Amino acid sequence: MLDLDQLETLRAEIGDDGFAEVAALLVSEIADGIETLGTLATGAELSAQFHYLKGSALNLGFRDFAALCARGEQGLRVDQAELRQVFDASVLALQRWANP
Repeated sequence: MLDLDQLETLRAEIGDDGFAEVAALLVSEIADGIETLGTLATGAELSAQFHYLKGSALNLGFRDFAALCARGEQGLRVDQAELRQVFDASVLALQRWANP
């Protein structure tokens, strides 16, 4: 679910306080981005939004969520409920990792 190497690298680069701030910001931006998916009409708009979500997810080590976004970016169908479920599970896993 999580890319622990990415998380360790990010935390080492920006420190614990910086990591908490960046993680909170990215989680918020991803959540907003998921909501935006429902308002987009064209394939190009959806692809661009999935690309953005995938990049944010990879920065935060959300490996499984990023894989779903990659499918959407390629124009493949992504179930919105599954996307939200994987995101929520990723956030919970991140919280557990950051606060053992």
